Amino acid sequence: MPRAPPAPELRVCAALLEEIAKKGDPRDNPRELRCYDAAFIPACSLESYLSRFARYTESEPGIALMASIYVDRVCKMTGLVITSTNIHRLLFTALLLASKWSDDRPFRMSHYAQVGGVSMTELKQLEEKFLGHLQWDLCISATEMQQYETAFRRNPAWGEPRGASAARR
Repeated sequence: MPRAPPAPELRVCAALLEEIAKKGDPRDNPRELRCYDAAFIPACSLESYLSRFARYTESEPGIALMASIYVDRVCKMTGLVITSTNIHRLLFTALLLASKWSDDRPFRMSHYAQVGGVSMTELKQLEEKFLGHLQWDLCISATEMQQYETAFRRNPAWGEPRGASAARR
């Protein structure tokens, strides 16, 4: 049975971050912000990565919206440049924190590590660094959430799954 297309929040999050990552150069980041860099660019698309996270953590689509806010905050607070080598780990860490913040009973860290394809040690380091970069502020006001949701809904990726318009031609 084929899977349902990803929720619009996942599609927009992936589309926006992939577009930004294409423009970034890993050399633009200072050494202390390279903790999110992977040794190689993952073969998995960001949309597939987001879908995997949502499927195996039973996350609501709003988690992707929260994670986008967290990534945006970290970039603004630290000057981090999003690149194709850091976006998967950066987003994964943001998704982890958004899930833990919003879920009454989050999964064990070992489960998140398996879903994200990182070791437990690495996951703990990523979480600690990310929280430090956010100054431990995970609160999102209703106004801020509404602003991001409005921006997401205006994005062309909101309307239809990737490739849907090309498949009809």
